Amino acid sequence: MLEERGDSFLIGAVLFHIEPQRNRLHENIVRSFVTNIFQIIPRMLRDTSRRDLSVKLFGETYETPILVAPVGVQSIFHKDGEVGVAEAAAELGVPFILSTAASSSIEEVAKANGNGRRWYQLYWPQSDEFTISV
Repeated sequence: MLEERGDSFLIGAVLFHIEPQRNRLHENIVRSFVTNIFQIIPRMLRDTSRRDLSVKLFGETYETPILVAPVGVQSIFHKDGEVGVAEAAAELGVPFILSTAASSSIEEVAKANGNGRRWYQLYWPQSDEFTISV
């Protein structure tokens, strides 16, 4: 039973305890995929005085390719919850993504984030009425 559930829900180091041989195979597949798709190419003796880390997503240009990922119920980690993280993201100029499972309201996060860029991660509920209310 644990092995079946482990296959469905657990990844990474936890699988070492469940199926060591299979995890090594999985690790090799991931390593091969990453190596073949993403390659770091050293470029020596290049002018690095003007660097540009900007990226364009959905027609918007962002200064860096970094966004604050959605994490639900952040109030279990800190009393400020998503509001504190949204405020910090705005100060850093990093877009904030609010989770559907947030412990703070959209309005609270928007106020804390000010003019910062923000997205909303919607887990589409079964009820259309609830979806519209969100």
